Amino acid sequence: MTLRGYGAFFLLLAAILGSAQACEGASLKKGEDRPSELTTLLNMKGSPEAAQKKRATSIRTKVLTDTAQTLGFQRGFRWRYDQIYQAADVRSLEFDRIFNFGALLIENRVLPPVIQWADKAVNIESDDYATSVEAQYRIVRPARIVSTPPSWRGYLMMDSEALEVAPEIYPTTGEEKEAWRSSIEKGWQEGVEHACDVFRMNMDQLVADYRGMLRFKMLTDQGLVSVPTLAEGNLGVQVGENVLNINQKTFRITVPAAFRMVK
Repeated sequence: MTLRGYGAFFLLLAAILGSAQACEGASLKKGEDRPSELTTLLNMKGSPEAAQKKRATSIRTKVLTDTAQTLGFQRGFRWRYDQIYQAADVRSLEFDRIFNFGALLIENRVLPPVIQWADKAVNIESDDYATSVEAQYRIVRPARIVSTPPSWRGYLMMDSEALEVAPEIYPTTGEEKEAWRSSIEKGWQEGVEHACDVFRMNMDQLVADYRGMLRFKMLTDQGLVSVPTLAEGNLGVQVGENVLNINQKTFRITVPAAFRMVK
């Protein structure tokens, strides 16, 4: 697929997937059903006995609201990001076909370099000297040896650790419960919005890397950039104290990709 065709298809796919739409309407409207996880967070409470150790009101309120906002942010982020990722996973076949890194491997072992393109630009060197270019290509990530090709899932999947909250921090009084719920909702909304931003950034990185590798292939076909050289060595049988390796081989990129003049 050409870079132009790929870009057009990506825009179509983004519209179908609704990666942007998945972030619209993220705010909970009045009367709208809350996610069960948010409801659970809002209704958390502790026992008066557990809170006795933190009865210094002003300090406790600050700790309680900060904890609630952080907890809400974390859970809201995870909830919304999981939703968006599942929307992508439903279209996994399209993603597999578009972002087929395996088809780009060099000698089945080397992931191509990522080449970035920039449009015409003028660089003012000094008051009496400037340079201009019609276009610029730059290798922003060199080729590297991989055991398996990357996957679009590796760009979009995210793991997050759950925040552990001490029982004595949970609200006990009516005033604390009100502060807790308000902070949970604020953090939740911020987390939902951040999940949308992070998904877009991850998607942008996936697209940029893949298009950069396609660009490398295009430039090699035109003779404007060299293909990295992969050297292979055969060490045969290698014996260690607790290991026996049969037909051990080594692989090394001896000459990296580089731009070259076409004669």
